[in-house]
Amino acid sequence: MVWGDLYSFKTTSAESNGAHALLEMTVNPGSATPPHIHHAEDEMFYVLEGELSLWCGDQKIVGKPGSFIAVPKGMVHRWANETKSPARSLVFLVPGGFDEFLMKIGKPATDSVKPSLPPTKEEIDFALSIAGKYHMEVVTQ
Repeated sequence: MVWGDLYSFKTTSAESNGAHALLEMTVNPGSATPPHIHHAEDEMFYVLEGELSLWCGDQKIVGKPGSFIAVPKGMVHRWANETKSPARSLVFLVPGGFDEFLMKIGKPATDSVKPSLPPTKEEIDFALSIAGKYHMEVVTQ
């Protein structure tokens, strides 16, 4: 569970010798990430259920079931669930490594359905303090 959303790791970077990571995320209504850049990996989303809005640079893409959205490393992007229903997506990271960041800032899930809770100041500060180690930069506007 990362800040109220469920992440299920299908293949970790440790299991792939750093080649990639694959995870399934269930994004609750209203959940969103800040604009950020992955400097080391490409990130690809395959929407399974619901709608996931992604902003890649200045372009907004609304991913629906069957949509595939690729975000190359170095591109400012963010995502959000702007609907009233959960959205599920596969996320493929190449090469692997960023999954380790998610595991560090997340907590084991106690159930598969939980409303998104805003992260605490301490959780945000911790994530920001280790983001650089995982080649991720949060973009402030």
